[in-house]
Amino acid sequence: LCPELEFVVVGAWMDDSVERLRGIATPNVRFTGRVSHAEKVAWLRRSMVVVQASQHEAFGLSLGEGMLCGCVPVATRAGSLPEVVGDAGVLIDRQSPDAIARGVREAIARGPAAGHAARERVTHRFDIAHRGRGLEGLLAALVPSRTGERARSAPAAPPRTPRPGAAVSPTQERAVPAAERNSRTTTIPI
Repeated sequence: LCPELEFVVVGAWMDDSVERLRGIATPNVRFTGRVSHAEKVAWLRRSMVVVQASQHEAFGLSLGEGMLCGCVPVATRAGSLPEVVGDAGVLIDRQSPDAIARGVREAIARGPAAGHAARERVTHRFDIAHRGRGLEGLLAALVPSRTGERARSAPAAPPRTPRPGAAVSPTQERAVPAAERNSRTTTIPI
């Protein structure tokens, strides 16, 4: 599937499942093994798409990091991945190779503007100040006030003007211009 594309599986494995994957992988799939944070960011910055085809996922930090680097996300509907992706990427219903290939092709077809939209989503939605205001609102709704009453509902996080370089992680990398991206590379962090 997608023989015209390069797939890079980035990260270390907890077991020997990578040997099975290597045994069935086609020549357009590369396995990096453990890499440094800087190397991971470099792979993400060169890629057009980031894939997270999880069965179970709490938040999807790797997906968010890929989006921060300007990759269009392709993800399953596991856990909070749909919340991370929103309308900035492609959600797939299954982990099958066919579903992933269709998702990757759709993500690439959206073009460079989709990578910019993915980065914007992460910087606006998941930066630390926005998350802090949301947590403060939740706590205000749960913790009794000095009068002994709880707030009736959590206040909505106020609108904010994003600051340049806001990020979901310590990765403060600039998005790579579309002309510098390899439109045929997809990174799969594990």
